[in-house]
Formats: sequence, C-alpha cells, structure tokens
Amino acid sequence: MKYAVNHPYKFESVFFAWLSGFLQCISCLLVELANIGVICGANDTISIVFNFIALAIIAEFDNYVFGSMKNESFKLLCEKDFTERVLIIQHTTSKKCGTDEKSTEKDENGEFRPLRI
Repeated sequence: MKYAVNHPYKFESVFFAWLSGFLQCISCLLVELANIGVICGANDTISIVFNFIALAIIAEFDNYVFGSMKNESFKLLCEKDFTERVLIIQHTTSKKCGTDEKSTEKDENGEFRPLRI
C-alpha cells in the first residue's frame, strides 16, 4: 500500500493498487482471527491440537497444489528463476537510502521523483 502511494506514476489506478494491498492485509487478519476463534472454542486439549493441525494444513494447501503442478504455464511464472529476472527490486528515493539504493525513476522534467509522504 505504501509503495502504491509513493509511486503513483507506476500504476494506471493507484486506488486499485492500494486496495489490493489493503484487501490482502484484511484477509490475513480475518484468517488469523478465525484461527484464534476455532482454537479458543475447543473444549479439550486434543481438540485444540487437532484444530491447530487442521488449520496448519489448510494454510499450506496452496503450497501443496503448487507443488503438484507438473507442466502448468502459470507455475513457470511463479518460479524463482523467472521472478528474479522479471521482478527487479527498486528502492525508494528516501533520504535514508544509501547512494546505491536511490530510485532511478525520473519524472517528465528529467528529475528524480521525490518520496511522497
């Protein structure tokens, strides 16, 4: 969300970029609250253990599905060798960054884009 606010020139719609980060954050919080509710609602120790194990398996389910894919084209887009070449880490223009971490993005006047707070 902070990246979208600080770099609006990289998005067609800053609102949707911010909203996707916000919804991901809210969904993670709601899942954790549901986990706590399920575990706290158990009556005995064995139920707590079983609920915890079940929730851990559900949380890792996406990794199991991804691992079971053999020749899917979408799997290739998520693998590390592809993402390291395509998704380049860019640092902000914050004054706290080192000289090697400054953003190389320039605005229409040829000046480096400042950090927006």
